[in-house]
Amino acid sequence: MNKQEYLAQLETLLQDKNPQVAKEIMDSFHQHFQDGLASGYQEEEIIEGLGSVEELLQELQALPSYEEEITSMVLEVEDINLNIAHHAGANIIDFEDEVSDLDIYNYDFEKEVVDGVLSIKIKRKKKGIFLARKRATLSLFLPSSMQYIKIHSESGDVEISDVSLHGLVVDMGFGDLALKELEVEKIKIHNQVGDSALMNSKGNVILESKSGDVYVKDIQGDTMQLTVTSGDVEIEHSQLQHVIVKSTSGDIELNNVTAVSLDGQATSGDVEIKHGNMKEVALQVKSGDIQVEKSVVINAELKSTCGDIEFDGSCTSIKASGASGDICLDVKEVKRIEADTKMGDVEISLHGKGYVADLETVAGDIEVYGDKEEDGSYYYGSQEVSISVATTMGDICID
Repeated sequence: MNKQEYLAQLETLLQDKNPQVAKEIMDSFHQHFQDGLASGYQEEEIIEGLGSVEELLQELQALPSYEEEITSMVLEVEDINLNIAHHAGANIIDFEDEVSDLDIYNYDFEKEVVDGVLSIKIKRKKKGIFLARKRATLSLFLPSSMQYIKIHSESGDVEISDVSLHGLVVDMGFGDLALKELEVEKIKIHNQVGDSALMNSKGNVILESKSGDVYVKDIQGDTMQLTVTSGDVEIEHSQLQHVIVKSTSGDIELNNVTAVSLDGQATSGDVEIKHGNMKEVALQVKSGDIQVEKSVVINAELKSTCGDIEFDGSCTSIKASGASGDICLDVKEVKRIEADTKMGDVEISLHGKGYVADLETVAGDIEVYGDKEEDGSYYYGSQEVSISVATTMGDICID
C-alpha cells in the first residue's frame, strides 16, 4: 500500500465522522507523510509506523464526545500537557501539538463512560517513527454538566482555567500546574516535582508540593492549607478565613492578605508578611527571620529559634520569643508585649505611650524612658501598655 491508497482508505472510513474532525485528521496525516518523506523515510516505512487505518480509527473513537451528560471525569496521562477549560458548546476533545492539529499516532488512548463518569487514559507509544517529536498538548473543553475532575499526570504540565466545579483533585509527578479563574468548592493538589500557581479563583485549597515553588494570587475561600517540602511560597492579594502554611526548606511571603487566622511554620527559611490584615497570627521558624511589616494584627505569637524577629504595625497583643536573634517591635495600638530571647537584643518602640514593664537581662544594658521603682519594675505615664522582657545575653531598649 502506498501513500495515496492509505489516505484514500482513511478518507473513506471517515465519511460518517464530523466533517470538521475528519478534515483535521486528514490534514494531520498529510502533514505526517510530508514530515516523514522530508526526513528520508519511504512511504512503506511511514505506513508501517502508523499501523492500519482500522487501528487508527479505533484509537480515534477514544476521543469522547459529550452526547450523553458527563458529570465527572477521571484522567490518567503520561508525557503529555493538559489544557482544560469550560466551553458552553463543547462536544469533542481537541488533541494537538505544536506541529500538527491532531497527533494521535504517538499516543495510546483508552476511554470509558460509566454512569456519567468519563475515564480517559493516555500514554505515549513505546514504538513508532516519530517518537522524538515534542510532547503533545491535550485540550479539553468541558460542558457545564461537569462537576468533579480527578487528574493523575505522570509527566507534563497541567493548566485549568475558567471552570466551575464541586471538586477538583490533581496528582502530578513531574510538571508545572496552573489554575486560573476557577470556582471550585474543594481543590486538592499534590505536586511531586514542579511549580504550582493558583490565581483569580474561589474555593477551599489543600496543596502539597514536594519540590517546587507555590504562587497564590487573588484567591477567596474559607481554608487554604499549603505544605511545601522544598520551595518558596508566595500569597498575595487574597481574602481567606484560615491560612496554614508549612515549609521545610523555603521562604514564606504574604502580601496584602486578609485572614481570620494564619498559622505559618518554616524549618529553614524566612517568613515575611506585608500589608496584612489578620486577627490571629502564629509564626514559628527554626532557622530564619520573621518580618511583619505595615500590618494590622489583633493577636500575634512569633517564634524563631535561630533568627531575628521584626514587627512593624498595629497589634493588640504580641508575644515574641527566640533562642538566638534580635527582637525589634515597633507596635501601635498595643496593650500587651512579651519578648524573650537568650542571645539577642530587644528593642521596643512605643511612640511615647505609657507603660509598666518587667525587664530582665543577665549580661546586658537596660535603656528606657521610664523610671525604675522599688519593686524593680519600670513605669512611664498612664501605664496603658503592659510589657515583659527577658534576655540572657542582650540589651533591652524602650523608646
